[in-house]
Amino acid sequence: MTAGRLFVLLWALLFWPATAIAQVASLVADEISIDAEGRLSANGNVEVFFEGARLSAAGVVYDDADQSLQLIGPVVLTEAGGSVLLAESATLDPELQSAVMESARVILDDQMQIAAGQVRRVNDRFTDLQRVIASTCSVCASNPTPTWEIRASRVIHDQEERQLYFSDAQFRFLGVPIFYSPQLRFPDPSVQRASGLLLPALRSSSSLGTGFEFPYFRVINDTTDLLLTPYLSPETRTLQFRYRQNSGAGRLRFEGAVSSDSLTDDPRGYLFGTGFFALPRDFRLAFGLEAVSDRAYLLDYDFSNKDRLTNFVTLSRVRRDDALAFSATGFRTLRARDAGLENQFPDRVLEAGYRLKLPTGSLGGQAWGAVDGRILRRPSDDDVFGRDVGRIGASATWWRAFALGGGFEAETEAQLALDAYSIQNDSRFEEVVTRAIPSFATTLRWPLQKTETSGARSLLEPVAQIAWTDVTGGDVPNEDSRVVEFDEGNLLALSRFPGFDVYEEGLRANLGVSWTQIRQSGNEIGLTLGKVFRADDLGQFWDGTGLAGRSSDWLTAARLKIGSDLHLTNRALLGNDLSLTINETRLAYARGRNAISSTYVRSVAEPEEGRIDPLNELAFVSVFGIERNWRGRAELRYDFENERASRALAGLIYENECFAVDVSVSRRYTSSTVVDPTTTFRVGFSLAGFGDDAAQNRARQACGR
Repeated sequence: MTAGRLFVLLWALLFWPATAIAQVASLVADEISIDAEGRLSANGNVEVFFEGARLSAAGVVYDDADQSLQLIGPVVLTEAGGSVLLAESATLDPELQSAVMESARVILDDQMQIAAGQVRRVNDRFTDLQRVIASTCSVCASNPTPTWEIRASRVIHDQEERQLYFSDAQFRFLGVPIFYSPQLRFPDPSVQRASGLLLPALRSSSSLGTGFEFPYFRVINDTTDLLLTPYLSPETRTLQFRYRQNSGAGRLRFEGAVSSDSLTDDPRGYLFGTGFFALPRDFRLAFGLEAVSDRAYLLDYDFSNKDRLTNFVTLSRVRRDDALAFSATGFRTLRARDAGLENQFPDRVLEAGYRLKLPTGSLGGQAWGAVDGRILRRPSDDDVFGRDVGRIGASATWWRAFALGGGFEAETEAQLALDAYSIQNDSRFEEVVTRAIPSFATTLRWPLQKTETSGARSLLEPVAQIAWTDVTGGDVPNEDSRVVEFDEGNLLALSRFPGFDVYEEGLRANLGVSWTQIRQSGNEIGLTLGKVFRADDLGQFWDGTGLAGRSSDWLTAARLKIGSDLHLTNRALLGNDLSLTINETRLAYARGRNAISSTYVRSVAEPEEGRIDPLNELAFVSVFGIERNWRGRAELRYDFENERASRALAGLIYENECFAVDVSVSRRYTSSTVVDPTTTFRVGFSLAGFGDDAAQNRARQACGR
């Protein structure tokens, strides 16, 4: 640190051979002289440069008789890392083991300012400061009292451990003493992770009362830490925790809480965990853990909005020509409407899959084969409601692109899939079912590009695809294709069902046209129009998907990009009479201190996909600058169909170079048989300068205002 660097710098300057000094240090002064008594003096604009450090002083005097060294102030030492030491004068002892600076001020990592009546350097490790005032706030003639400060009779800075030890410490806010401790310890600003108590936060909830959170952070080692946060109020005793481990071999993260509260008579809690590990021979292991004591706990404490818990473990390997994956997954529903029906939902799924690139020989193009399997289990053994399904399948796919004359491009794709099913506890299906699914598609594109005199480039691309799929064999239950998406990404897909249980069948034509323009400024606009026509209506799709009937709804998609700040996308499905089936609009904007993320979704009801009622909802999240040190944030989720908000949040954040205050109030409006509407008020306060990198970028309080 600064005092130690000063010690080494002066030692190199005065005691090394001149040839060595020339290699490591440079001395500049208006005048350098040696008097008859052997005193060496450097006077006037003295500057010494040594290994990236810079020392400035009015003068330097070295007395060879008693080997004393004095610096005449003002003394300023600036390190390459940014730390600064200022003093009126400094003295170095003959043994070169300690240095004493009078009326000194130390600026650590461009954040923490420590003013001391005297600073002593001890054993090249400790800096001993007497009569200390420490703060990260700006102090000047027009603002002589910092917002917060710590006054202490003594501070020891251990540069090896990077810790600050305060004796007889008094914490003042706006000049008023509010806290005293005989001993305090803080990490210096260069420390990113340090064990200790963090500042408490005020939290008030209409269901849990008003209480405080008291976080304690523990560094276990360089790769592992633990955060414990007791939350105490008249209605609850809660301990929150978070464990993290991050090493070259993998990552672990666990978080959770345990509670005893007035809402129920039983202990409550939750545990979430994730992990990832790199294994030998390119294998990767990942897992996820989610457990909770009851349906309402996560919402009561505002920990999460999850309505379904998922536990999984996955082993995978991806290489250039093949990919392999095994997974086991468990589910648990938290929805109030599912109460009493849990045994009818799949709660255990085992899956395995292997994909391999195949040689194509004289056919050219690309080919790959796949083998996959799945076992799905329900807790119930009842007929229909307790259905268990096992499946194993194999497929081979070939694809090739062709360049035709006149700028036309063509693609051909062919696939053959074979399935075998074992179906238990459902009398509507045979116990063993086999299927064969051949598919074929050919696609014709005609990309047309134009460059305008302004430099803008436009691309117009009509596309037409003829596709055919046939499923031969027995019927199977639909377990993995209950929700269907129709968008510009799957307009040309062989099947728009997401899983293997259902394939889009019959002869069909997929038609579309897209237009994109990119301007020299980087702004971009794109439009897509598409529609599906079928030879026969096989009744595979439901009305709410936009794919029902012999012809689908009109698919429209638009995107707008303005620089790197604004991104706007819209996707809609319109019937032939222009009636709306689905409309989804997303907006993302970020510039400077302002950011907005918004989604609007409107769709008709579709019970087969779980949409019992029409959906008409807006979700909005925003952070915006109000004034130099003020920011606001707002969140809203509003249900236009029921004319009510489901969640709202408003908050204000004040921050400068020395502290930050975060105040927010949130309201969850939705209620059910297990969760009541809740309002939560929260106040968080943090001090900058103790391992807080963000403080360096905050607006500083200006003097003279």
